[in-house]
Amino acid sequence: MVRCEGNEDRNSYSYSTLGSLTLRGTGTAFSTHNLQLCQGCRVPWNNETSRAGPCDRCIVRQKDRCSLIEEFLQTEIIYNDHLVSLREGVQKPLDSSTLLTPAEHTKIFAELKDLIYLSNRVIALLNDAIKSSIQHGDQHLERVEIGRILFRVWPHYSCFVPFVIKQETNLQVLTELESTSEDFSN
Repeated sequence: MVRCEGNEDRNSYSYSTLGSLTLRGTGTAFSTHNLQLCQGCRVPWNNETSRAGPCDRCIVRQKDRCSLIEEFLQTEIIYNDHLVSLREGVQKPLDSSTLLTPAEHTKIFAELKDLIYLSNRVIALLNDAIKSSIQHGDQHLERVEIGRILFRVWPHYSCFVPFVIKQETNLQVLTELESTSEDFSN
């Protein structure tokens, strides 16, 4: 009897000399004449279609991974668009007006430039990783390492802390300015 471990749930498999595989703990037996190792998780699976490649579970995982990477990229692009809209629609008009003192302006918008830079950097690195992955024939984006991308830009994430801490205060200042100043509404 040979034992090997499964991928996530660490199930044990036992092979008998009679040409069957039994999944321990479930009593499920498979014929070994169609048995192959999955190219993704390296777990034996009953391949009725005689196709080489990953098992059905890994195919779903690959599709999910691609969808999550695409969603991450789209979310970052939308976030970047919002930051740029904030800069163009609020910061620049207030910068050219006399509604805020230079100190208030700096206090409210200090991290905006860094946040836009960081977002642009994440988008560029993720796009490069996706492009490189596809050029190397990896249509499932297994070569895209989001953790490595985020680690590369980690030093720039320090701009989030003051941004988040000051967000409520800054919103109050802008709300007060909007309610007290007629020029702000225009």
